[in-house]
Amino acid sequence: MCNLIRMSCRQPFLKLGVVRIGNGAYWGSNARFLGVDTDNFCAKVKIEKGVYYRRVPNAIDYEDIFKLAL
Repeated sequence: MCNLIRMSCRQPFLKLGVVRIGNGAYWGSNARFLGVDTDNFCAKVKIEKGVYYRRVPNAIDYEDIFKLAL
């Protein structure tokens, strides 16, 4: 038997602001956090600094982004 765990997101955690992408094609870029896709476990971001400036990738995995302390 398999027990499923439902993850809930609280509003304060959705206000990440500026994040850094730490893995994948956009590695090392700073981005603005736009939203979250809970069905696919992905985040939506807009690249603000780096080679891919102003791009909005389709999906970035949760574990690939980190909050920046400014």
